[in-house]
Amino acid sequence: ALHKSKPVLIFLDLLMPHTNGYELCASLRRTTLFRDVPIIILTGQDGIVDRVRAKLVGASEFLSKPPDKARVESIIRKYLQPAI
Repeated sequence: ALHKSKPVLIFLDLLMPHTNGYELCASLRRTTLFRDVPIIILTGQDGIVDRVRAKLVGASEFLSKPPDKARVESIIRKYLQPAI
């Protein structure tokens, strides 16, 4: 489904049924089509290890749940402004 139209921004949880968010993020980064798409990790896991691991697999940003509305808006503006 993702290969049909390229998203301009991806929000990704770490804990999902049938897949691991770290593995999915790394897989997306290895795919040419998604290499430059910002990936925002949005998760209930908020340890330093989670944040470091997210960066290592190519996440652009890391947000813990529940996210601060102003922070989400700031991130969206940061990554979508250049696309406008």
